[in-house]
Amino acid sequence: MKFILTFLLFCSNIYADAVVYKIKGNADFLNDKKEKIVVKEGDSIGKNYEVATQKNSEIELIIEDIGLVVVYENSKFVISDQNSPNSLSFWDKLLGVKNLYAEEEKSFTDYLYGKATFFIKKLGSKKYSVRTPTAVCGVRGTAFSIISDDKASEIGLFKGVVEVGKGEEFKTLNPGQTAYVSRTEIKINERLSKIMEKEKKRAEKLEKYFDSVRKKIDERNKKISEKLSKKT
Repeated sequence: MKFILTFLLFCSNIYADAVVYKIKGNADFLNDKKEKIVVKEGDSIGKNYEVATQKNSEIELIIEDIGLVVVYENSKFVISDQNSPNSLSFWDKLLGVKNLYAEEEKSFTDYLYGKATFFIKKLGSKKYSVRTPTAVCGVRGTAFSIISDDKASEIGLFKGVVEVGKGEEFKTLNPGQTAYVSRTEIKINERLSKIMEKEKKRAEKLEKYFDSVRKKIDERNKKISEKLSKKT
């Protein structure tokens, strides 16, 4: 029953930008008015909704038509609006942070403070990025992890390509590399850090599980589309 509800919410542009697929432990959810709300597995969260995980907790999110995200303990993740030239906050503008794909029509940026692993499918015309307090990661289909706080962001790339940006500067991150982004610079290490090596192993285990979820969603999407086309 949970999966059916999750699927229906996921395939509808009207109801949700993301679906909470699984909750482990405790987390706080805020709506776009910053009001605390009760969210269960299978529920949707919309634009500018916020997830804040507590100790020993994690949340699995299906980001609508983008991919899947695991938000780990003591982290904050915000589902943001489609990009626009004015979508950055005052502090972003002050620090010179930019949305790498803001000029593109179908461009989406979510916000992370803490730790998360991302499995993003090939997006075609859509563009997706993740913003942290110090960086913007432009994604076009990949698997990677981010650990971020107010001072720095560490990005480990496992598959695909990520463009890591800060102000006017951006660098391309390739599989097996780690990026360190502080308030002042971007550094690329040619190898994964010890932390990111552990994250890669965990991601490899999760990927098979997420692939099965995505396959079921695609199959149900196809069946729904076929039924709707017959009715019209």
